[in-house]
This record gives sequence, C-alpha cells and structure tokens, in this order.
Amino acid sequence: VAVEGREGSAAVLSSDFSIPTFSKLSNLLLIHGRYNCIRTSLLILVTFYKNLLLGMPQMFYGFFNGFSATSIFDSGFFALYNVVLTIPQHFAACVVEEDIDSRLCLKYPFVYRDFQKNGGFSFLNVFWFYFISFLHSSLLFFVPYFALNLCVLNDGIVTFNHSLFTQIVGWSLMSVFTYEMFHVFHTITVFQAVLNFVCFLSNFAIQYFYSFVESEYDSILSRSAQASLMWFTIPLIVGSCIIVDLVKEVILSLKKKKSFTDLVIMKEN
Repeated sequence: VAVEGREGSAAVLSSDFSIPTFSKLSNLLLIHGRYNCIRTSLLILVTFYKNLLLGMPQMFYGFFNGFSATSIFDSGFFALYNVVLTIPQHFAACVVEEDIDSRLCLKYPFVYRDFQKNGGFSFLNVFWFYFISFLHSSLLFFVPYFALNLCVLNDGIVTFNHSLFTQIVGWSLMSVFTYEMFHVFHTITVFQAVLNFVCFLSNFAIQYFYSFVESEYDSILSRSAQASLMWFTIPLIVGSCIIVDLVKEVILSLKKKKSFTDLVIMKEN
C-alpha cells in the first residue's frame, strides 16, 4: 500500500493499492479489506458447493448403473452448467456482498477480527459447506430415484425412465442452487434476483435445443410437463434441503460462540 505524496510516484507505481492520505487507510483495511475476505471466501466455498451438487449425484448413480459411465445429467446441462446456469448469478452476488453496512465497519473496527486469522476459511465453515453439499446431493439423487423408480408419473402412461430422471435431478439441482443463493448471501439486489431467475429459466432453452441433438431427449419438455408427479417431487426435494439448512442454523446457534459481527448486528437491531 502506497501513500501518494510530493516525493514522487515511484511508490505508487510499484504498489498494489495507493491512497491519497493516511486517513484513507482505515477505509481500505476495515471496509474494503474485510468485504474482500467475505467475497473471496464465498466465491470459493459456493463454487465447491455447486460443483459437489453436480458431481456427487453422478457418483451415487454409478453404484446403481454398474459404473457404466451413464450420466445422471444430459450433455447440454453438463456443458453449460458453469458457463450459463450457475456462474453469472454467483459472480454477481460476490461483487456486491456486504454482511454489514460500511458505516458499522468503521464504528466497530473489531469486527475485522472475525476474518483476521482465517479469512472466512475456518475449519468449521469449510466443514459445514462440504457436509451440507453432501446432504443436498443425497437428497437430489435418492429422493427421485427411490420415490419414482417404480411409479407411473401421471394418470396416463408416462413412466419413469433415464431421460425423465435427468430432468428431475437437473431441475431439482437448479431449484436448490437458486434457493441457496438467496440463503447464503446477505445482500440481494433486484438485478441479482432477476439474474438468478434468468439463469434458472435458461435451462428451458438448453433442454429445448438439446432435444433436437439427442434422440433420447426428443420432446423432453412436453414429456416432462406431462409427468405431473415429477413436479411434486422437485418442491419436496427443495423443501427437504431448506429443512436441512434450518437444522444447521439451529445447531450453530446453540454451539457456536457469537462472532463480533453477530454482536454488532444484535446491538444495532
């Protein structure tokens, strides 16, 4: 960090950050530095989360298909999962994330201590992200597999098959991830909310165009729409994931020592 002065610009040119006066150093460290720790940690932890949601159901499916390399997701979903379906809203949320107002960061500078040692990557924090990822992935796979495997999915003749299974798991994954984006991040803007739903609904376009590429997925959207039981299963999975998160929050509230940030929020509210 360099301070701009009359002695020249050599220090400024070779620094990562430059400030006009020493009085701005508190803003740089206590506000922007702290926000950067939060945003970077959430960027990495949610990336782990969303990729485990994609990978672990595939691993579970291997135990039931003899590890034949049959995918639980269609190739279109796989190819565009990160580029279109999950990264845009994730990056946008990380850019504007603020857990408390900047005014409070300066008023109570000790909140910086919450991230001084581990930057948001405490063992407990990482453990819970991995553990919740495992539970959510298990629900994504096992609920539709065992609940619908031997069922007729509507009053007609629509039966459970591989293509419909990929749709149930895929749409459930997108629903759970969209919910989690609203649950994990503190700052939710109108732009973020719209972007979340746009990314979610873009899966309709992916499935529509992919139905022309792979014969197994021919008319997959219309066949999925006729499988009424499938659309009852997705809210069941999302609701189960919400319950898991609520149980986690209750456990943490009982076991976890209050952070400086929690104490400030309680005092200000």
